[in-house]
Amino acid sequence: MMDLTQKQWVKHSVFHPFEGFEDLRWKKGGSVLYATIVVLLWFVAQIIHDNLVGYQFAVTNTKMFSIVPYIVQTIAVFLVFVIGNWSICTLLDGEGTIKKIYIYSAYSLIPYVAGLYIRTILSHVLIQDEVIFITCVTVISTAWSVLLMFNAIKAVHQYSIGKTILALLLSLVTTLPVDGIMGTAVSLFILKTAFDIIRDTVGDLLGRPADAETVQQLKTLVLSHDKIEGIHDLILHNYGPGRTIGSCHVEVRSDSNFVEVHEVVDTIEREIEEKLKIMMTIHMDPIELDNETVNHYREMTQQVVEGLHQKLSLHDFRLVSGENSNRLIFDLLVPFECDYTDEELLEMISGELHRMDQTCSVSITFDRDFTEE
Repeated sequence: MMDLTQKQWVKHSVFHPFEGFEDLRWKKGGSVLYATIVVLLWFVAQIIHDNLVGYQFAVTNTKMFSIVPYIVQTIAVFLVFVIGNWSICTLLDGEGTIKKIYIYSAYSLIPYVAGLYIRTILSHVLIQDEVIFITCVTVISTAWSVLLMFNAIKAVHQYSIGKTILALLLSLVTTLPVDGIMGTAVSLFILKTAFDIIRDTVGDLLGRPADAETVQQLKTLVLSHDKIEGIHDLILHNYGPGRTIGSCHVEVRSDSNFVEVHEVVDTIEREIEEKLKIMMTIHMDPIELDNETVNHYREMTQQVVEGLHQKLSLHDFRLVSGENSNRLIFDLLVPFECDYTDEELLEMISGELHRMDQTCSVSITFDRDFTEE
């Protein structure tokens, strides 16, 4: 016969996923104190992982820290699951008491909670090229907890595997509450959390758009200087908190004193680094603003472009005029929500401009927006 201490029961349940909870049930083992400690460790682990992860794997977040979301995401979610599972299973001949559901479910979370601590530690000793090790820890700890949770619910209510599978299948075709939904609620939550972690880590490796707030602050700062007429081709590369490198093009009058403009651009680069912690490289594009012919064709082109999609915008507009021809050369910034292909846009814009002025032909360079708006 098994005569284990409460601490040994915790170890036995975790390392014997298929029979551990059955043994725990028949020997009436399990401790509310140890279960509560596990839940609190989950709460602390989530805070530590989100706020103390290594800078190479950190997601920049300028919002003020608040403990309330972490209470909701861990303690509150766990208690709602326990109460919900007990409520539904009393209608489905489940044998588990609310105390047993609380204990067994908490024990099931141990691998996942341990994985949070391990991933946080690894994030300080690994480099981004070694992210596969963190991903492996995420997958193993999550799968382990899911397996434990399934067997815990099966054991605490004395359900057969067939009945559990049947409950899950019935949940797809009926609106009646079934235990399969509640029995996998925490597992799904753990999987979602793991997915978010993997997505954030891989997202930084593969690249992601800069956040809209940073983009707006940068544009406002650049355009606050008198000699700057516009900004485009903004690209930001995030290499961790305080390690952002970017580039952009600014439009300046073609008749400006370029020595003075260069000083302004240098000043802007320094201000961006001081205020936004972004190492910026700025390229100057001269534009004609006093040429009536250029302004006429620019406004005509802008009217055509805006008529196709309100977020389409053009820049680097140039006019090359011949004896009986006017070639309009410009870049077109295409937002991701625009459904038109580059070929369709070229055909529609060139066709409409030629209809308005038969001397017009176009040469368009299509750009994609690499920032969030």
